[in-house]
This record gives sequence, structure tokens and C-alpha cells, in this order.
Amino acid sequence: MRRLAPDFFDRRFDDLLEAGRSRLPSLAPRWTDYNAHDPGITLMELLAWVGEAQLYSLARMRRDERAAYAALLGLRLQGPTPAHGTLWPDNTDSASPFRTFRQSLVLEPDSAVCMTTSDTPEFHPSHRILWTPGRIVSLVTRLADGRTIDQTRTNEHGDRAFEPFGAQAGPSDRLRFEFATIGNQGLFPPLRELASGALWPLGVRVDVPATRAQGSSLAPAQLRAVMRVGSERIELPIVEDGTRGFMQSGVLLLDVANVPGSPTACTVEISAPRGFARPPRIRRIEPGVLPVVQGGDVTNEANSGMGSPSQRIRLAVPGLRFGPGVTPLKVKVIENGLMREWHRVDDLRQSGPADRDYELDATAETVTFGNGVNGYMPPFESQIFMDYPYCDGASANTPRNQRWNVVGVAGVFGVNPDAIGGGGDAQRDADLRREARRRLREVHALVTAADIENAAREIPELEVARTKVPAISTQTDAQREIVLIALRARTSPDEPEDPPESARWLAAVRRALLARMPLGTRLRVRAPRYRSFSVRARIVAMPRRNPADIEQAVKQKLRDAFTLVPRTNLSPREFGAPVTVRDLAALIRAVPGVQRIAELSLLVDGQDTKELSLGRMELPRIDLAASRIEGQRAPTGGVA
Repeated sequence: MRRLAPDFFDRRFDDLLEAGRSRLPSLAPRWTDYNAHDPGITLMELLAWVGEAQLYSLARMRRDERAAYAALLGLRLQGPTPAHGTLWPDNTDSASPFRTFRQSLVLEPDSAVCMTTSDTPEFHPSHRILWTPGRIVSLVTRLADGRTIDQTRTNEHGDRAFEPFGAQAGPSDRLRFEFATIGNQGLFPPLRELASGALWPLGVRVDVPATRAQGSSLAPAQLRAVMRVGSERIELPIVEDGTRGFMQSGVLLLDVANVPGSPTACTVEISAPRGFARPPRIRRIEPGVLPVVQGGDVTNEANSGMGSPSQRIRLAVPGLRFGPGVTPLKVKVIENGLMREWHRVDDLRQSGPADRDYELDATAETVTFGNGVNGYMPPFESQIFMDYPYCDGASANTPRNQRWNVVGVAGVFGVNPDAIGGGGDAQRDADLRREARRRLREVHALVTAADIENAAREIPELEVARTKVPAISTQTDAQREIVLIALRARTSPDEPEDPPESARWLAAVRRALLARMPLGTRLRVRAPRYRSFSVRARIVAMPRRNPADIEQAVKQKLRDAFTLVPRTNLSPREFGAPVTVRDLAALIRAVPGVQRIAELSLLVDGQDTKELSLGRMELPRIDLAASRIEGQRAPTGGVA
């Protein structure tokens, strides 16, 4: 007969003690006295006794004990999680409601939302939504120094990334857009009171980040939204930020209850009073985007009391949601015309005869009532009503670019440009064990330099592309300070004019790592010191080769050779490696089509030099914009 669980208790005290003695000759050759009076043997016996007790406990551990150990790691069983996503206007559909409707609608949270090809799975709006057909007339980035960047055309295009708050994304940088409704009814429906409590959605699609990681412990930037109607400024509270500070695709839900009248045109300004840890990059921003979530709530599911001990009721709708942050079940019983709410307990054996308690087995989706001794027993013909949330889990995840209908809105409402995801099936004990083992293996204190470097590169959303911890000094523990050199990912092959490692970015990296550093360790995160240089060169192209093409090829060669962060098939420049005229000449000669180098200079701060020496933690930055690389044709009549 096959055992249902492994037997861990397969070694006893004598076995463990003998195993320890057998290792002594190789581990401690000078230890020759293995008798019982030896203190080392006494210590080994103590360890063997502790090991035997632990093996015995593990082999007979109950399910609730295993759950308690998992809770020490912050793990609890989680029920199915709902899929969620956003529906955007279909710009290719001339009959889209975003183009044809002339007044606003209020979409209730229980409105059915389904794909045009199937009625299942059924989604619904995540909140009470004020949907207003309209368009963005202009979208402008206003920088702290007073400059403006018109992003209107880029935003309309929808597939080119731009930085809505500029390259620095500081507290004084703002994104401002002008919105105009299609009809003359304005922002609200004709009966303004119908929109009470409804939220105005603002959809954001972010660019694919340069680096990715699972999960996020990074605190999002706190956003502020202000609407201008004429000369009046109205603060728009952000009820929910599904974009995590413009760092992920989602929807900003704005409270427009304080907006006077029903304006047909307005200006909305968004800013981050404390700045962004990393400048956001987005592809599109659009009002009227609908956030949807799968699943629903069962209300007043009716059952009858049988008057029998330990009555058990199975929930009628499968897919019970439970876990942290979810109220899985509410039970109400009508007895003698009086309705009372019953209370959930973990163990009915602790309840008295008059306690209106019940047990919930969330994984089996069953409710158990008392037997009259341990917990009150629902009387015969009493009415039992239950409220609980449910969802379809992973089966509701939907691929991108599906067309959707919304009940109450004529025609095809829109499409989902991104996949609708996040749905997951209920966890089992095996899932909990697997996650616990992963955390014990991977989530640990950052002790070594490699630990710190790897953890920094895995921080979600910050796009840490390269890290280096210099050799830790020989100072005492009380004085030791660990320095981490961090480089941010580049969004372009060319080096930006200003280094992208801002003080806010470096501080965010440090905050994310501190929680995993040993107590008493001081950590400082800083950017490398960059040394800029430029190149002046005249290059003779081979016969029948276009000098302009050679110029571009040489620039690309230099760009690749002096890349500072890892790229596809390119290794970054080493810290402290000097730059010499000889290095530059070798790189240029390796470019196909180069016949010879007529002139070559290395310029540092405008001065011609033979070598750029670098410190141990310094990196060279080639300034191609200031470089002058000229290609010329080979002289006629042969090779010069």
C-alpha cells in the first residue's frame, strides 16, 4: 500500500549520534577521545536528541500546525483571484460610442460586461463609473524651468512612448490636458443627481519597462489632480490609482463631485508633489477608459434550517473568494421572525450551546453549524441567508484586442489593448509549501556583496540595470558602511545629456534594500562618477564606399563599445578602464569599409589628450553630439 505522506521519522537518536561520530575523523583529526565523558560528545548527544524530536514533530505535524508555520512567513491560503483589465475606445470603429454618443452615462458596478463573441466569463465595472464621451484636444508637458513639450500627436498615435513629466519628473513638472465633450450636455448627465458617487476614469497605458520583476514593494508616487474650468480651479481627489503613480497600465479614478455645473470643456493638470522615483514612460492617456473586473457577489442565497446537529451547507456558486483583504461570507438566520447575523469561528468545539457561530471550510466551500452543545443549532424551518463573493479565477484571463459589449451602451463599447489578467485559481496546501520553500531559499537578509547587487537589480519598476559593490572595507562593524553603485537602464542607445540616476531614484533604491539589510548596517547608494569625452576624427573610406555610411558605422561602433549598461549582445564598459587614443584607433579600424585614419584626437574638457585615466569606480561617457567624425573618399589613383 502506498503511503499518502512521506515518513520523516526514519532516524533515531542512536542513528544521528553515530552519523555525527563518523564525521569526526575528517572534520577534527586531532580529536581522538570519543568516550561519553568528553564534553564534545555530550554536546553531540544533545544535538542528536533535539534532531530526533524535530523529526518526530515533522512526521506527525497536523494541518493546522503547518498552516501556523506558514503564517510565520506571511503566507495564508488564498482563494481564487479575479481577472481585471481596462476597456479602451476602438479608434478604428466609426460607430464606436466614444464617437456617436452625445451625453454622459453612469455605469453601475453590477452592469454586465462581456465579449462580443461570448457571454462568459462575465465582467463588470470595478466602481460606479461616470462615462463621458469626449476627446483630448491637447496634451502638454510643462517642465519646472518653464519649457513645454507638446505630446498631443504622440498620444494620439498610441504606440510611441513618451515621458509625460519630462526626463527628471520632479515635483514641479506637470502634465496638462484639455478635454472637450462631444455633445453639449457636458461632463455630467442631464440629471446631475444621477451621477452622485460616480467616479470619472482616466486611463493610462505605460511603455514596457526595460527591466521586469514579479511583485512590487515600491511605494507609488502620490499624484495630485486639479481641474480648471474657466478661471476656477477644483481639486479632484484621486479615489483609486490603478496606475501606481503612472508605473503600470491602469485607471485613475477621480472624484468630480465638486465640479460646478456641467462643463463641456475643461483642463486637467496632474503632478506628483514629491516627484517620481523614476520618470514614467507612457504610450497613451485617455478619459473614459472603463476598468472591469470579473466575478460578482451572491446576495441572500437562501437555505433552510433542518434542526439537525452539525448541519452542513455547500455554497451554490463555486469559486468562493477568500484570503487576506477579502470578507468571504456573511451568514444571517431568521428565527421566529427575527434576523440575526451569525459569527464565523475557527473551531466550533470552543463555542457554547447559545453561541450563534459557524465554521467555514473555504477550500471545500461548505458551512457547518453547531450541534446544540458546541454552537447553537439552527431550528427546523428557520431561514438561512448567505452573502459571499466569487470569481472564475484563471479561466477568466482574456487575450488582448477582444471586442466588448456593455449592458446599457448600444454597439461595441471598445477593446482591451492589453491582456486582461490577474486571475488565479485557489491555492492548495501544496502551493503554500512551494511558496514557503521559495521564500526560505530566496528571501533572506542581504549579507554578501552579490546579495545586495542581485537584490537591487530585481527591484520592480526602478529599472536598475547595473550594480557594483566595491570591496567592503576592513572597518569595525559599528563603522562599516556599504556603498552600492547603481546605474539606471537607458531608454535610448545614446547616452542622455544628464545622467538618469537622480537623487530621488537613488533614495528609492536604498529604501527598497534597507528592509532586508542586517541591523546596524549602513547602506549608501550612489551613481558612478562619469567622465565625459569626445572624439575628433577624419576617416578615409575604401573605394566605392559612401563616406556618410562609414561615418554612421563608426559612430555606432563607438556607441556600442562605450555602452554603460548591458544591452542585447553587448557587454558594458568596465569600471575604471582607461580610454586611450590607441583604443579608439583599434575600434575605428575594425569598422568594415574603413581604409585608414587620417586624423584622430581624444578630447577631455575640450583639451586634446592621449589618455583618459579613470578612478576605480568611474565610467567614461562618450559625447557623440560634441564629437566630430568626418568621412572622406579615398584619393583617386590608388591607395594613399
